[in-house]
Formats: sequence, structure tokens, C-alpha cells
Amino acid sequence: VCAAASSIATTSVNGILALNKESLSYEVSDKGLTIEVLDNEVVTQTLINNMVNLLKDLEEQYPTNIEVK
Repeated sequence: VCAAASSIATTSVNGILALNKESLSYEVSDKGLTIEVLDNEVVTQTLINNMVNLLKDLEEQYPTNIEVK
């Protein structure tokens, strides 16, 4: 589960930043990953929505291992 969540988040964040380095900021802490979206570009929003949907699917399968807020 950890590897899947990490892969989803890393790929999404890196993809967004590769397109526009000003589009988001993020912080990794002991509590998890926090992402702040800084623009309203369609591509950024689409990739963020896709990431959230994938993480929520993972959360449904493993509710004791991952929490999406």
C-alpha cells in the first residue's frame, strides 16, 4: 500500500511540476503529504483530481492503511 500511494503521489506531483514549476507546492512530513495547488490550469486540476481519485480507490481497498483528506 505504501509503495502504491508513494508511486501515485510522486508521479502526479513530478508530472505537474514538469509542466509548470509554479503550479503547486508540497510538503512531506511525519503526518503525510500536503499539496497546495497554486494555479487553476486545466492540466494541473485534471492531474490532481486523477491523483486524488486513485488514492481514494486505494483507501477503499485498504482503509486501515491510508487516509485521504
